Amino acid sequence: MNNIVAKITEQGLLIEKDYGIQKNFAYHSGGNLITYPAFEDLNKPKAMFALAHELGHHYQRQHFSKNLLDSFSGLARMNHWFHLFFFPYLLWEEIDAWIRAWKICREAKVSLKGFIPIALRGLFSYVKSFICQIFTIVLTIYILAVLIVNDIDFIHESIISVIPTIVFIMLIPLIMTFFLRINIHRRI
Repeated sequence: MNNIVAKITEQGLLIEKDYGIQKNFAYHSGGNLITYPAFEDLNKPKAMFALAHELGHHYQRQHFSKNLLDSFSGLARMNHWFHLFFFPYLLWEEIDAWIRAWKICREAKVSLKGFIPIALRGLFSYVKSFICQIFTIVLTIYILAVLIVNDIDFIHESIISVIPTIVFIMLIPLIMTFFLRINIHRRI
């Protein structure tokens, strides 16, 4: 057992393999649980850094109001455009957890070689997702605005004939964002 796993169990947290398709490390505050990808070697530096990061989220809940953090975290991660307003909180939470992970690894005498690139990659994934979502919203609004401003007849047509056009227009940026995300994931 490595020093990070020992720290996790000292805190009374469960640590379990996750056989799901997500392949993420995750902290589940409601169950005092940290999950990790089933086939991950926990003795590799990347895994130890990720486990320390998730333990950092646990320490956040001890230092700040658990209910308040869980509420904001839930709002920031919900699948709705409204969650974009909570992005600054989400970014703060992730940065703070990575700072705590650095301290946890240092205290556990884990080599910090390679820590910064892994932490930055983790933070960049949140920023990338935020930018893609903003891009999709702005592009959709822009396309609809251009169509409405340039084609007044577009507004006066029967609503039945306009619906397929609107659906198609709204799907264009979503499809572009989907392909953008696939290409970005392939590079990482």
